[in-house]
Amino acid sequence: KREEVTTEGGLDVAGQVEKLTEMTQGMHENGIKVSMFIDPEPAQIEASAAIGADAVEFHTGAYANAAGENVAIELKRLWDCAKRLSETPMLCHAGHGLTVRNLMPVALIPNLREVNIGHDIMARALFIGLDSAVKEILSVLNMERTKSYE
Repeated sequence: KREEVTTEGGLDVAGQVEKLTEMTQGMHENGIKVSMFIDPEPAQIEASAAIGADAVEFHTGAYANAAGENVAIELKRLWDCAKRLSETPMLCHAGHGLTVRNLMPVALIPNLREVNIGHDIMARALFIGLDSAVKEILSVLNMERTKSYE
């Protein structure tokens, strides 16, 4: 069984506010920006804001692994939390399990600034080459964002 926190879910910022506040302050004192990798949950957003994070990256694994009607449920959770995040000064990032096939609904989040998709790009590169794999992802990210999943 995989035990890594980032594989199975986001960091529990809400359960470690004091410790993470100290770490965040230390990083800021050294000019380092801080992003918290969290599950899309309001309590984790609030805790990330409280510790002074500059950004959060939503763990998109539940969305990426969802099937049937659960896809819409997980996507709504991401959109709702991204909307809540937009009420803070933090930037919105997302990643984990995102692929060229499931990226678009996440890429359409209005305040999304960054996605992390390294695994899919490298896996696709084995079959179609790195240049083509990167271009596939960029084509999704650069599409007009006229569609809404709200």
